[in-house]
Amino acid sequence: KFDRIELFLFADGQLVDHQLNGESVPYSQRPTPGLLMAFALRLESGKPYQLLISTNSRLPQALAFELESPVNFAASAGQSGINWGTFYSVFLLTIILALIFLIITRDPLYLYLGLLIGALTLTQGSYTTYAYWLLWPESPEWQRSAHLFFIGVTILCGPLFTRRFLDTATNTPRLDRWIKANSMVGLIAIACALTLPYQPAAIINNLSIVVAVIPVVAASIICLKNGVKTARFFLFGWGANIVLTLAHIAHLRGFLPYSDFIQLAPQLGCMLEVLSLVAAIADRYEAVREGCEQSFRQVVKADALGELALGRVGRKRHQADVQLIHAPGDEGDVGLGGVA
Repeated sequence: KFDRIELFLFADGQLVDHQLNGESVPYSQRPTPGLLMAFALRLESGKPYQLLISTNSRLPQALAFELESPVNFAASAGQSGINWGTFYSVFLLTIILALIFLIITRDPLYLYLGLLIGALTLTQGSYTTYAYWLLWPESPEWQRSAHLFFIGVTILCGPLFTRRFLDTATNTPRLDRWIKANSMVGLIAIACALTLPYQPAAIINNLSIVVAVIPVVAASIICLKNGVKTARFFLFGWGANIVLTLAHIAHLRGFLPYSDFIQLAPQLGCMLEVLSLVAAIADRYEAVREGCEQSFRQVVKADALGELALGRVGRKRHQADVQLIHAPGDEGDVGLGGVA
């Protein structure tokens, strides 16, 4: 989260170039177009230069530079666009799938799933600046708090999906009340993101994540023990996301060293959660389908048995009627003859 990166280029003791970049700079005012945070330098071959970089960051983090030719930079920018486009396409397709299931089944579960995935998408998009570049490129003030804001929205939407998917009101009534109260935790995180400076808002936001996730993971474990098989996907997804996110937070707070894996851990965790939720929904749908087919087979079997029973009763009645009409006996014959 580099708010400001200022570059000074010197040659022969003279300042020959000065450029500004960072999240506080709108995309229209940056030295290079596109998503990547870069500087455009004109360097003469064989001439010595001195480079001075001044940074202002909200959190401690590594800063690395790579010198590339215009052609290589264009290739890097294109590959970056492909990578991020693929990453967010998974989120978008999941939202579309949830909407399709919502239209077909009219089950609010899929609405809650779409809201949750949408909140996760905007959380990652604002953190990686992809949403900044694509949706609000001229609003650095909003970008400053957008990431924390959408984390609060995720905490707000999470209980809606969790309570209906795991049926916590039935399976874990005590934890259900805690999960339900997490909506208030999400509202507090949103309010802090919009009103407080970044550092205290980030601390409250991090604590809100922990408070919100504990009952969800606990409820998943209890439901899994109670025989709710789809809870295993839910547990894996949320567990992987929170572990990787906390690892990244620990790095930003100085507890873990930098690595490429740690740097991309939140995106990996979020991807695992989304894929796990899709697997959970597919498993749930398959279980419901099998239940419906089993119920249908039972109904058909019951109907067949009913028809068979009715058939037997009908045959018995028919035989009884035949015996009544054709039963031999003097009284019957006289009676019939007398009537005739």
